[in-house]
Amino acid sequence: MGTQESGRSPVDWYTSDPWKAYFGWLSPRWAEPREDFDPEGWCDALVDGGFRTAVVHAKHHDGICFFPSRFRSAQPARDFFGEIVRAARKRGIRVVAYYSTTFDTWTWEEHPEWSCCEQDGAITVLTRFPFPIGVCCHVNPGYRQFLLGQLEEIQNAYDTDGFWMDGFDYTGYPSRACFCHFCRERFAEENAGMSLDSAYLSDKLRLWQRDVFLELMKDIVSIASQGRVDRVVVYNNAGTNLELGYERIDELCSLNSMEAHSAIGKSLTARLLAGQRKPFEIYTPVADKVFSWTPRSTPLLKLEAAVVAAHGGSTLAGLDITASGRLPGYQTPQMAEVGAFVREVTGICQNADPLYDVGVLIPKDQWKDERGSWAVCLLKHHHAFCQVPLHVRDFSAFRVVVVADGYEMTDDLAVALEEYVSQGGNVVVECNGAGVCTQYGDRFLLSKLLGVTPNGRHGFDVSYIGGIARELANGLWEGPIRAGADGWRVVPVTARVFARYVYPVARYSSQRWIWREPNAPRAEISDDAAITVNHFGKGKAVFVAFPAGIDEAPQRRGVMKLCSNIVSYLCPEELWRTDAPSGVEIVLSKKEGKYVLHVLNHYVDMSSRFDAGDDSIPSLAGFDILVNTKRIGGARKITRASTGASVPPERFNDYMRIHVDMLKIHEMYLLEP
Repeated sequence: MGTQESGRSPVDWYTSDPWKAYFGWLSPRWAEPREDFDPEGWCDALVDGGFRTAVVHAKHHDGICFFPSRFRSAQPARDFFGEIVRAARKRGIRVVAYYSTTFDTWTWEEHPEWSCCEQDGAITVLTRFPFPIGVCCHVNPGYRQFLLGQLEEIQNAYDTDGFWMDGFDYTGYPSRACFCHFCRERFAEENAGMSLDSAYLSDKLRLWQRDVFLELMKDIVSIASQGRVDRVVVYNNAGTNLELGYERIDELCSLNSMEAHSAIGKSLTARLLAGQRKPFEIYTPVADKVFSWTPRSTPLLKLEAAVVAAHGGSTLAGLDITASGRLPGYQTPQMAEVGAFVREVTGICQNADPLYDVGVLIPKDQWKDERGSWAVCLLKHHHAFCQVPLHVRDFSAFRVVVVADGYEMTDDLAVALEEYVSQGGNVVVECNGAGVCTQYGDRFLLSKLLGVTPNGRHGFDVSYIGGIARELANGLWEGPIRAGADGWRVVPVTARVFARYVYPVARYSSQRWIWREPNAPRAEISDDAAITVNHFGKGKAVFVAFPAGIDEAPQRRGVMKLCSNIVSYLCPEELWRTDAPSGVEIVLSKKEGKYVLHVLNHYVDMSSRFDAGDDSIPSLAGFDILVNTKRIGGARKITRASTGASVPPERFNDYMRIHVDMLKIHEMYLLEP
């Protein structure tokens, strides 16, 4: 299996495969003798499911090795991994070895001296599962030799097509760092004698952790490149870590990769990965949860794969196998149907680049929050957006950039945003996203850009917003809009006020309360600015001085619409407009001068949880999508992909109307000039 044809990446066989399999087989010691293990049957199922590539467990978090290893005192009864590789090769299926680093209970038990340690010296144990999982330290020379030695064993014995690493970049110990003897000693040696404790939670420590992982990834890539250039190397979380400097690790990977477990989760994940303009995949469990063996509906699996494909990614489908080695029979026909659907979709939209108007800078602990965030708000209100990684400083591809509350503002990011807006870009900054500095009294890093100075907090447990300017008032009721908690009072310097606070009738307390909800707003609007807009160079900067508090609660409906209106105000010529309901997702991508319009029905997700049978699909009908012809040009021919039927283009001023008369799971419209 050599390199690909000239002009293509050597790993294109993997990155361009839209439908790959992941054999999820956990088989602990008590499951022996694994009497149902059937590598030939497994690989027949791969063929029937339309798979050409499989990621196969060599070692999972429990540390069980499915291959004989000189680094283990106890050997498996059979070379399970080798038998799978041979069976797959007979069928022309490539095999990538899954290998769990860091999480390795067996090794942790055999070598407690290799364990990560907490700041108090206690041995680190991962306790978020029902039973503890051991955590080993990459810096420990014994564990490092073991890890790299096993990868060399796998490659030399089986000539695998690459490595898929899991747990690779984990720093989520209770102490957020390893404090073992080796980490303490190495950190001090590389940082002029500074102790690990004194650097705790600092950028210096975070970058040092990055360098440890970077060094390890270079070693793994070096092993994979021995004798061949077409082996893939990737880790679960590549492109989504959002830790300081981790993009340098991701650059070494063949693609980006992350798992997501719902349709909305896949959309949010895809919108983070797609914006990086690098091939990516998203793992999806075929069962209700990983290793649950409860099948999910075929329409839902199709929807999730279509969401990933619409944003330019590929699906890694997780097939669950029982501990004894039995592949549940229902998975094969289901995978055949979904696989055929995926390859049909990607045959039309593969290599298309999704188009986004808005880039969202969102805190690393919020980017996949399905309950609510700026991303969910923009998705539900049909804005073309992606989520922006931590290291990006060039925002020229976007018409609007949103800086969410809690995002870590830095001096260099502030300079980049000022340059972006001065050249005609637009920015929305929410509350503490302005970069609060307290060293010399409260001030914002973005005060100049926003045209305001802070004047303390208003101190209430809720922010009500009134006096909203007509530019932002579309679709809002006349009364005050309820937002999040305590917000900033600001003094406009060069900014205009677009909305003001309406304070509660009383501070919520044990003496002054009505019920569990915050006290009601007063009748009068205060003089304190809540939303401002500042003209800065050729662009505009809007400051939302309060935490919007966007989430799925019904009372957030108004503030979500307000936030959507702010984006529309800053980007009046969006790629499209629509009257589709909030459960419809729209994605527009460009391919070789043509455009592909994806329309996705997320109501399938809810239906799949309660409706019986795969035929229960909540179809939608009778909504319009108006595509901005000033942005993409006119289309002389519009084709509905599912039927091949022509759709007559209808022009409305600068927009072209596409009427969706029926939507089941996913529809594509091909727009040709």
